[in-house]
Amino acid sequence: MELKLVVSHTVAEIHYPQWAAAFQRSHPQTHLHMRQLNSREAQRHVLQGHAELALVEGKWVAHELHQRVIGHDELIVAVPAHHPWAESHNHNGQSMTSAAIPVTETAPITKEELQSTPLVLREQGSGTREVVEDALKAVAPPAGEFGSLGAQRTAIGALGAPGVIARRAVASQLAAGEYLEVPVVGVNFDRPLRVVWSSKNRLSDPARLFLRFLVDYTDRPFVV
Repeated sequence: MELKLVVSHTVAEIHYPQWAAAFQRSHPQTHLHMRQLNSREAQRHVLQGHAELALVEGKWVAHELHQRVIGHDELIVAVPAHHPWAESHNHNGQSMTSAAIPVTETAPITKEELQSTPLVLREQGSGTREVVEDALKAVAPPAGEFGSLGAQRTAIGALGAPGVIARRAVASQLAAGEYLEVPVVGVNFDRPLRVVWSSKNRLSDPARLFLRFLVDYTDRPFVV
């Protein structure tokens, strides 16, 4: 049996491999045929009948689709260690340069500062971009727009500009001190992850099997 599904770029790079591996271990007779697109394109793919299921991120879902939230992840503001926002603070609240001591934390910024700063963003149609625009309501002309998570991650360092990106996507850079997380006062970039399917077509047996698997699997404590 074969199941055609489409997966958004971020879900494909961070979450899907783990889900697919667990499913294939328990259902080796079902082959998952996956195509990777951004969230809007993935939903359009299902609406056009090219795939039965889509795994996407973000808050927007086409009204012709059924949907189920299967988890959440968090976006953060990440900057290169040499960025002006990458400041550490001593216990007296005085700012120190990164040349003086290793940077361990950054000063919070305001929503207004983030709105007025050119950011490294994903492309229009990405669920990540939709979450950022929904949370901020207004953004400056981007420092750069990128069509994949990996390209966005690299561009934050290459351009020396802040980016709003999944925490898990930059975990190794944060651990190494290459990038730093910048808190934003009063802004929450929580992002739902969803499975969506057509409200007009009956799901095949493999699609129903994978849908049930996703719901059961992600009902467990979700690690981001």
